[in-house]
Order: sequence, then C-alpha cells, then structure tokens
Amino acid sequence: MHAEPSGNDNSALSRKEKEEELDYLLHHGLVRDGTQLHALLEYLGAKALDPPESLKEYTVGVEALGKPVDHDPRIDPTVRVEIAKLRKRLKDYYLDAGASRPIHLEIPHGSYLPVFTRQAPVALPPVHRFLWKTPWFAAAGAALLVAVILLVLFWRHQTQGIPPALEAFWKPHLEGGLPTLLVCGTPMFLKVEGGYYRDTNVNRSEDVSTSKKVRKVVDALKPEADELRPVFTFIGMGEAHGIFDLTRLLAAHGANLVLRQSNEVSWEDFKGKHVIFLGGKKYNPQIPLLPYKHAFEAVNRRILNLNPAKGEPAEYRTASLTPYGELTGEYTLISVYPGLTPNTRLLTLDSSSTEGTLAAAEFITREDMIAQLIAKGVPVKPERGTVKAFQVVISAKYNKNVVVGLSYVTHRVMEAATLVTHP
Repeated sequence: MHAEPSGNDNSALSRKEKEEELDYLLHHGLVRDGTQLHALLEYLGAKALDPPESLKEYTVGVEALGKPVDHDPRIDPTVRVEIAKLRKRLKDYYLDAGASRPIHLEIPHGSYLPVFTRQAPVALPPVHRFLWKTPWFAAAGAALLVAVILLVLFWRHQTQGIPPALEAFWKPHLEGGLPTLLVCGTPMFLKVEGGYYRDTNVNRSEDVSTSKKVRKVVDALKPEADELRPVFTFIGMGEAHGIFDLTRLLAAHGANLVLRQSNEVSWEDFKGKHVIFLGGKKYNPQIPLLPYKHAFEAVNRRILNLNPAKGEPAEYRTASLTPYGELTGEYTLISVYPGLTPNTRLLTLDSSSTEGTLAAAEFITREDMIAQLIAKGVPVKPERGTVKAFQVVISAKYNKNVVVGLSYVTHRVMEAATLVTHP
C-alpha cells in the first residue's frame, strides 16, 4: 500500500536538494540526537534518497532500531509506533516552523518509505506600518552569538560557590542531573526584496494572510511570491541578554543547559527537563497552552491583576515612554510552576516587551533580588522536592535600554487546585 504525497511539484528534485533537507532535519532539533526517532529519520531519509523496491517493517526494525534478527513484527509493534510518531512530527513541523521550506520530507500513510516533495511558493498576502529593518535585530542576533560563546567560557569557569539566596532559587536546576531547556522567544519577520519587515501582532506563518499591515507592504512593493517569506533569524535584545545572564550563572555552577528557539521547540522537548521561557507569549506560542491558571497575565504594555487583593490595582501599566518611543519603565511577570513531567520546574519571563525580558532575567539572577523575594515570603525553594507555584510582578526602570532600577511589586502563591491539565 502506498499513499501519494501532498506536495505540489516533485519534478526535477536533485539529490543535493534532498540531502540538504535531510541534513537540516537531522541537525536542527526536529528530533533529539541519540533517540530512536533520530535513528529512524536518518535511516529512512537515506532510503528515500535511493528508494528500494520495497521496505519491510522487519528490515527497518533490525537495521534502524537495532532489533534482534529473530524479532517478530506481528508481536512487537515498535517500528509501526515509531514511524507513526515520526510521520506526525514531520507533518506538524511543516505545518508550522518549517512551512516556508521549499523541500518537504513526509511519510505517506500506508508506507514506511518517506518521499521528498517540492512545495509551491506560499503566497503571503497579507501592514499599515512596516516596522524595524535589520540593524537593531541584527545586533541582537550578534548578541546571541556572543552569549553562546560566553556559555562555553563560563561553563569552564570555576567559582567559589553560589550565594545562599540564589542557591535556594536555582537548586532544582543545579542538582539531580536534569537539563534545563532555555526557550528563546523568536519574533517572525518577513523577508521582502532584501529587507526585513515585522507586524508585531503576527508571529505565525498561518496568520500572515490576515494582516492588513503586511497587505500594505505587499501592495507597495509587489514582490514575487518567492520573494516574500517568513524568517525566524533574529531575537530581541532582552532575550539575548537574558540568555547571557542565565548561562553565566547556571553554567558556572554545573547546570546542564539546552537552548532552543521558540519556533522550533516541540512539546516532546519539554519532557524530562526544567524549562525557562524567555519572552512573552507573543513570541512563545506555547505559553498560552501551558496547563496552569494564573493570578496575573502579561498583555500589551501592562500586567493584568486577575483577582486584585484589597487595595491593589486591577493592572500595572508601562510607566512611560520618551517622545521617541524609548521605554523608561516597565512591569514584567515572573512565573514559576511545577514542570510538565515529575521532578521538573517551569519558569516564564513574560512581558509585552523585550526590555521586560531583560529585567526579569536580571532579577532572577541577582542575589539581592531573590533575597527580597524570600523576605516577602515567596516560596522560591521547593519543599520536600515539591515545586510551589507562584507569580511575581516586578517593576523596572531603564536608561537607553539599560536596566537602572529593579523592585518587587507583589506576588501570589497558587495552590495545587489552581493548576489545570489539558484533556
């Protein structure tokens, strides 16, 4: 049985194009290295380069998954289960982060053999205002590179011990051997005729067609279909600086860190790890889907207080902007929850601005700030291995994008009953 692939134009696909797509999938986080899915993708991808006349379930089990030669596929369904997982992983990837890639690899239902397909360029119609061109975010991209380099340097750095307040907050990440996944919020830009444009309300490929702002750019520039495509190659200054602050602290004290862009991370990547989201839900689409109820919520230029205590305001608004739009004061939200798998912890540094991410990352890596939380009764340290859920609102002051003041505003501790799970 063989199902036809859904690609558009499969003609004239060169071997080089196929090899490049397979290499990209194997080395850009679609599946983790060393897992059965990675071995399966590598094996089946190689078969798709030179398709055999037939590919048997038994053969895949022995050659790709290391099954013994006497294993019986009728009894052991591992191959079918793993291929179904890989089929779904590929499908989900090309519907989201990989939607703009010109070559797709898919496994038709009823077949074990993947096929490469060429995709017709996606017309991205859909802005009344196109936003930043490259320099500012290019600098942020360079900052990320510097942060990664410093990660290696600080990993080697020996310290005299972590201060007690920071040790209390970060203990789950420094003990137990579980890795900490840093998820970097990544804004989507549109590449148009050599320039990069952004609608701040659009961060998914499927939402581009609804943007009036993008429509105005398209109408003005009239690019060819293949000259307009989404890219996720830049990050904000706050996210880059946050990576630096976190790696400087955690790597120096032995934490095992993993870095992923928000547009490439999958729910599978969260299993068995502590997770830290850098950036708001606009850049991290997973945040609104997390199985938690909230006491506070970060929205455009403010923090909503969903159930104000007596004397508290219903929201905390951005303090002020200069006449040129430079942020001088911001509220941001730090949330801590039990992780999605046992013995893990999940943090979000959630704000409507990259400056807010910068402030949150600095706050949770400073001994004096964590000591302030402890003094306020915030349960920063797990009790008997159990992570207590809490949210903290903080205030930050800036001077030319540099944090010049941080202060605690308020917090809530959530009981277990306030946590919810998806069906």
